[in-house]
Amino acid sequence: AVFEKIEVKREIFQTLDKLVRDEAVLASNTSAIPITKIAAATARPDRVVGTHFFSPVPMMQLCELVRGYKTSDETLAAAREFAESVGKTCIVVNRDVAGFVTTRLISALVVEAAKLYESGVATAEDIDTACKLGFGHAMGPLATADLTGVDILLHATENIYTESQDEKFAPPELMRRMVDAGDIGRKSGQGFYEH
Repeated sequence: AVFEKIEVKREIFQTLDKLVRDEAVLASNTSAIPITKIAAATARPDRVVGTHFFSPVPMMQLCELVRGYKTSDETLAAAREFAESVGKTCIVVNRDVAGFVTTRLISALVVEAAKLYESGVATAEDIDTACKLGFGHAMGPLATADLTGVDILLHATENIYTESQDEKFAPPELMRRMVDAGDIGRKSGQGFYEH
């Protein structure tokens, strides 16, 4: 689990590839970078898998398992066994698309919520209340962005947009300016909300 930059992940995986036993599984907690791109840095792409644990890990029950283009069934099974052994419920992403299932869903929701907020359609509080009470979400998308980090979600949406060229993942200018200003959520004390 390192910063969401493909160059950083590839460097780490190249190093690990030379250090670990042949049968070792190499897993990444990436939320948006295709596993196939990370696995390509190794001589064992069949032994590389995505294990996207959700933050805060002790509280969140989900682990998204991501099969790269060459991930073997055995590698996926080993990742599932590990995640389940630490009490997680797993979903499997069978096709390695940027953002997988969960990050694509939250990114689309956060981008639209930020656009609604940016254009003055509604307050952050009302947008989040709409998602909580209207859709049964435990937390609204803008509060989620603040918890996760506006910077983290900006990188994720940029990665998904770069890979997919789907306009719904193009981050709004507001998110870029917030990150430029250091207003990245709870960890900075200011995001869509003051913390």
